[in-house]
Amino acid sequence: MASDSLKLASNLAGGVALLIAVALCASGCGWLLGAVVEKPDVKVDGAHFDGLNVEVRLEGPGLPKVTGATAHGTLALSVYNPNNVSLPIEGIEYEVVVADHPAVKGETNGEGVSSLPARATTPMTAAFDIRLPEAARALGDALKPGDVPFKLRGVVRVSSPIGVLRVPYEASGAIPKKIPEAARALDKAGVPAGLDGLLRGAHL
Repeated sequence: MASDSLKLASNLAGGVALLIAVALCASGCGWLLGAVVEKPDVKVDGAHFDGLNVEVRLEGPGLPKVTGATAHGTLALSVYNPNNVSLPIEGIEYEVVVADHPAVKGETNGEGVSSLPARATTPMTAAFDIRLPEAARALGDALKPGDVPFKLRGVVRVSSPIGVLRVPYEASGAIPKKIPEAARALDKAGVPAGLDGLLRGAHL
């Protein structure tokens, strides 16, 4: 009888200990995993635009009108995974600001890179296009003399045992202007060719 009581007490104690362990794990295992999983490091290797292509329409002899501008950009990243396991890539978010005005934001899959190998650096690239329409406030500022300043920022989203990690990056630079078609049109119209001539004669 006493032996049965001791066994019952022992089982109850074991059950309580198990419940306590489960409760502790529920509240603390996430922290433990968080201490084990390190956030990857993102380095911007380059952010480049091939040029701001100014779109022009002639509304009359010697009267060009700027109707918009486009540019194609590429982003090169190096992402280091310091962990002992590979981590899946969920995507790359980006936002481009041109001449202090938001121009485009979106998401890309990283050009085919699906995961980050353990303890290795993985190159990633992204490509995107921007268009500044005629009514965009950014277009007027972009047509001021000189190259067009841009800022690029975003995050790389990485899956991990503790959830999605968002690793930020940012870069800045300048976009050169390109107006080859506008220059040819202005030549035919008798307006001085080149960017300076276009900006003196164009209206928005």
